[in-house]
Amino acid sequence: MKEALHSLNAHDPAASDCMKGPFDAVEWQFEFADLRLFVNVFAPCYPTNHSKHSQDSERIFLFLQPEYAFDLCGVNPANRAAKELIRTRFRAAGMPYNGELIDQRIEAQIYMFALHASDQPVRWWE
Repeated sequence: MKEALHSLNAHDPAASDCMKGPFDAVEWQFEFADLRLFVNVFAPCYPTNHSKHSQDSERIFLFLQPEYAFDLCGVNPANRAAKELIRTRFRAAGMPYNGELIDQRIEAQIYMFALHASDQPVRWWE
C-alpha cells in the first residue's frame, strides 16, 4: 500500500505533500487533487471472517473514498448511533473490528486493519 499511495501522490495534479507524513498524527489524511480521501484495503490474506477479507485470491483492492461521502450518508464521528449500529452488525456477522482504534481518528492506522482486532495497528507507511 505504501508504494501505491506514493505512486498516486507522485501523479497528484494538486501536488499534495501528504506522503511526507506525519502519518501517526490525527490531522494526517491521504489527499489527491485537493480532495481528502479515506483509503480502505481489502485482501485475500485476511481470514474469511475478517471485515477486510476479499474472496479474490489474486488481487488486493484499495478503495479510495472522498471524506465528505461519510457526511452524505450520516456516518461520521458525530453520529454515534450509526457507528454503533454498524459495529453491532459486523459483530453479529462474526466480523468484529477494533472500534476503539477507529475512534482515535488516526487515519493512517485504520486504512489497513491488522489480521486480528486485538493486534497492533499496521504501520504500512514504514
